[in-house]
Amino acid sequence: MYCPGCGGLRSAHAFIHGDIGTALGANAVAVVGYAVFAVVWVMWLIRAVQGRPLRIGLPTGWWWVMGGALVIFSVVRNLPFGSALAP
Repeated sequence: MYCPGCGGLRSAHAFIHGDIGTALGANAVAVVGYAVFAVVWVMWLIRAVQGRPLRIGLPTGWWWVMGGALVIFSVVRNLPFGSALAP
């Protein structure tokens, strides 16, 4: 059984070395997470230089959508037709 994080470290290693195809193959959700983290980090950096705090408030519905997407990703990557999502 593959969890949502399986292949995350291999994905991070490939992503850092610029091999996006391998990173997506190891864990596609993690690659999306890296991109989101990078965008939020740049936003924080810009606001820190400007002397303004960064406040990110997501409505409750967004948390449910992200959790549901992780559950669907976990289920699909463990089914025969979702084997392309498995590390």
